[in-house]
Amino acid sequence: MQQSDHDQHSSPEQTDSAPALVPWWQRDPWLHVWVLGLFLVFTIGMTWPLARHMTDTLVSWGDPVFQAWTMAWNVHAWSTNPLDVFNANILYPYRNTLAYSDHLFGQTIFVAPIIALFDTPILADNISRFIALTLTGFFTYLLVYDLTGSRVAGIVAGFAYAFIPNRMAHIEHLNILTAQYLPLILLAARRALIHRSTKWAIALGGVLFIQGISGVYFLYFSGILLLVIFVAWLIKDHSRETLIMLGKMIGICAIAAVMLVPSLWPYQVVSQDLGIVRTQADVELWSAVRSDYLSVHPNNRLYGDWLGGNYHRHLEQDLFPGFLLVILAIVGLFYTRLVWERWMLLGLTAFSFLLSFGVIFTLFDREYTNPYVLFYEIVPGFQAIRVAARFGGHLATLGLAGLAGMGVALIVQQVRARIPDLRRGQIASIGVGVLCLTIMTAEYSHNMDLP
Repeated sequence: MQQSDHDQHSSPEQTDSAPALVPWWQRDPWLHVWVLGLFLVFTIGMTWPLARHMTDTLVSWGDPVFQAWTMAWNVHAWSTNPLDVFNANILYPYRNTLAYSDHLFGQTIFVAPIIALFDTPILADNISRFIALTLTGFFTYLLVYDLTGSRVAGIVAGFAYAFIPNRMAHIEHLNILTAQYLPLILLAARRALIHRSTKWAIALGGVLFIQGISGVYFLYFSGILLLVIFVAWLIKDHSRETLIMLGKMIGICAIAAVMLVPSLWPYQVVSQDLGIVRTQADVELWSAVRSDYLSVHPNNRLYGDWLGGNYHRHLEQDLFPGFLLVILAIVGLFYTRLVWERWMLLGLTAFSFLLSFGVIFTLFDREYTNPYVLFYEIVPGFQAIRVAARFGGHLATLGLAGLAGMGVALIVQQVRARIPDLRRGQIASIGVGVLCLTIMTAEYSHNMDLP
């Protein structure tokens, strides 16, 4: 496999004659902190004027009200009777009523001190939204920076994945905004495989656990992501050492899954008690059609009247990723420094795109049974998934963002090659990033109609 120069410098293997090289995450750590702050600024700007109303309003009077109550209930239950947390103070005499929706344990951890000290669930919900968007961008930046060694590419890819139109359409849905762990899963899995590192495999298990307590949908997205990574790696390298490493990774992920059972089992109980199962007809209703990939929410400032007016059906099916992201992803396919990664990200994009169509995929007026049916029939809990279109809106776009980061890195590489002066080359590279961010801001901005 071809590795970037960045990967070669961060390799853990050293010779006796060579000095130990500093891993990428330990070099210039303050620059990463500045980038984290930059993504917070992006979040404030893309959600403005929410930052002016953090304590007195929510982004809507729908799901955010329920989410604020959920996190407040979690803090109350954890401090009084944690073993009874799922028996919330709603819908008596039914039990496990917290499992009627996402429990938001992962989100509550971040804001529990705010709720406990100040009793402000509204502020907690708004801060949770800022945390999710900021970390989604920042962790995608870390992934692409690890792949390419380019901060400019990482920032552009992080902005794209954090604020893609479908995510902005879901601005009120905290469980859907919490996408930050998928890029970390990809980063950890890749490093574990490349370096056959047990430490990175353990990190993968830890991130998978955190993802699991943050949202059921993204837990299944994580499983699909890992499946694509493992299959792609086996195609490249099916040596005995690889099989051993994959066995370790699967075992560690299985331990993480077992640790998640206490937070997932109440959902199984509720499903059995109330007979809640998503039929294939339900899945078909909330699946994508091809025109959905041209659809945006009517609140999109640039495309709302045009694409939203012509193709919008429901915000779940507003799957247009933006023209620039697609163009940059196509450019990224020519980033020859990374071979396996390109094909893996392309496979992730294509497979997630296919799953978004649900149980049936239509091509040239012929209907074909989709691989989605296989997961629906054999994977425990998969029948609880209602919106197949989300595979396109949140998992396929991770592949696109990764490829787009490679595309930006390639453009920057070509620009630097044509400008021999170091300082002028750096300025030109930053200019490439600023231009991309400007166009994406125009494509992704939504009207924030606060109540």
